[in-house]
Amino acid sequence: MNCLIWNVRGLGNPRSQQRLHAYVKQHRVKVLVVLEPMIPLDQRFISRRLGFRSVTSNISGHIWVFSSEVVNVECDLDHVQLLHVRVSAPFLPSVLFCSFVYAKCDYIERRDLWATLLHIKPDVGPWLVGGDFNIVRDASECLGTSGGRRLPMDDFNEFILASSLVDAGFEGSSFTWTNKTIWKRLDRVFVSTDWCDRFHSIRV
Repeated sequence: MNCLIWNVRGLGNPRSQQRLHAYVKQHRVKVLVVLEPMIPLDQRFISRRLGFRSVTSNISGHIWVFSSEVVNVECDLDHVQLLHVRVSAPFLPSVLFCSFVYAKCDYIERRDLWATLLHIKPDVGPWLVGGDFNIVRDASECLGTSGGRRLPMDDFNEFILASSLVDAGFEGSSFTWTNKTIWKRLDRVFVSTDWCDRFHSIRV
């Protein structure tokens, strides 16, 4: 099943909508997650525009989750920095738990995100955590800067260790964000060991 998480930084432009719709069709995306749309959510218009049956948003409006007709998405937790959902479909071996993240820039506020994710961690079942974490794991994930203070990176790595999540890796560029001077890897996907046991391949 193809899931697209796109940090779009603005979906009000019709050209962005057309580009996203074409990408969804090309890759047969069943679940689409849009981060930082920067426009109010008109559920009927946007769903129809992008070719999905339904959409839900988190309380801040920074995370939208679209689902196709063959997939059912139920919201378990609506948080200012994440949307935690259950995904089910006839072709899936079990219910999937997915936490889609759009983290705050401030590391003190991110501590609430780490604590919330640990609290909602499923006891059993495959769990995916993906999105924009607004922090790197170490200085090697930066170009043009040292990566900043060590404490926020330590917080992030301690959360990953405590949650028993595994970085799903990636194909393509090493960096996901740039201001044309600095490059960083801020967007990524983690999965649980249960996810790895049930799904023998995942490509990011």
